[in-house]
Amino acid sequence: MLSYVALSIWRRRNDMLWEMIDVSDFSVVHHGDDLFHGWAKAKLKSSFSNVEIGQASIAKWFPPPSRHVKCNIDVIFFHKENITRTGYCVCDHEGTIVGCID
Repeated sequence: MLSYVALSIWRRRNDMLWEMIDVSDFSVVHHGDDLFHGWAKAKLKSSFSNVEIGQASIAKWFPPPSRHVKCNIDVIFFHKENITRTGYCVCDHEGTIVGCID
């Protein structure tokens, strides 16, 4: 659920920055909750028991502009254990880690 709220916060930030649209805190959390429940409902409708997990993709990190930070998010799914893990890492324009949550 936390990753969906984080996505909503990121979207709110972009709306405020680029579109000059202000959204209430309640709406941001509510949107994240809606995203989570939509994902959970879709997960119940599909079966992944016969799907093989592919290789992890390798991505190149690009720094944010000077005087900005970048939040990278990664998710891993353990289907057999029904566990999802999310990690967040915030870095500045030099690649220095400002904060992490896992």
